[in-house]
Amino acid sequence: MTEKNYGETFRKIRKSKGFTVKEVTDGIVSPQFLNKFEKGDSKITVDNLTLLLNRIFMSWKEFMQIHDGNTLDQLEKFSNVANQLIYSKKYYELDQFAKQFEKAYESDGFAKDLHLSLIIKAGFYYNINKTISDQDIKSIRKHLQQIDNWYEYENFIFGSFIHFLPAEDVMLYYKRVARNFERQRKEHIDDRPETVQLITFIVSFFVDRRRLDLAQEVINESREYMEVDDDPTDLFYRVIYKSKVALIKILQGNVAEGKAECEGYIQALKLIGNYPTTINSLFIDLNKALSEVNNSQNGTK
Repeated sequence: MTEKNYGETFRKIRKSKGFTVKEVTDGIVSPQFLNKFEKGDSKITVDNLTLLLNRIFMSWKEFMQIHDGNTLDQLEKFSNVANQLIYSKKYYELDQFAKQFEKAYESDGFAKDLHLSLIIKAGFYYNINKTISDQDIKSIRKHLQQIDNWYEYENFIFGSFIHFLPAEDVMLYYKRVARNFERQRKEHIDDRPETVQLITFIVSFFVDRRRLDLAQEVINESREYMEVDDDPTDLFYRVIYKSKVALIKILQGNVAEGKAECEGYIQALKLIGNYPTTINSLFIDLNKALSEVNNSQNGTK
């Protein structure tokens, strides 16, 4: 194969999925050869590229789809469109948006199209306080369980479906994600914004489910990522994360300190951007926690 950009495309996908050169090449080609191929300095046979794609759990069709321009960078654009339709309650347009991916999946069988259609459905159902079908959840869990090396794509799916998973599954997936964070750090991959976002989702999930033991375990293990205040790129998620930590204080009985901190973080959100939905949600969470503590102190449920 002489197409120079195939190597560049493969490198982007490999790194986005968190695979090291050694993991990908073992028993197929040498690490030195892969480095040359990814730089466009060496040709590769169809058979060897097929083996490499299998190693990163990707079909030829999916590889060519990404190579032709549908890159993983489009996930953020996709998410913005879906969330805008959900929050503005444009449900007909949202349904049509989902059907685009459903039809694409029926036509070509790309797993990514199935996942994106289910993510749209999950976001809609969560917004109206309903759950998606067991079959849909099973499809997502199957993909997450078979991929050992998570990065951008798997983290995106996990964050989109986290509200529909049992707490034990979320903790199991967190452990897998944490291993990948450690590997990425050793490889000097700049993953802080994505790491902060995902940990915020996980801690929020456990606090909302009142699994404070699991929330505290994640907090204790992720301090080096979450307690850095000089990076503005992930400020929004770190403020939400800290508000959830403050809720834990309230629920554990340190009401005055937790309430003051939570109100402070809500005010901080007002200053850093226009987030009325998030701010309203945090106010609801705060009042709910205060009510629970008050009822508990009064001997009621």
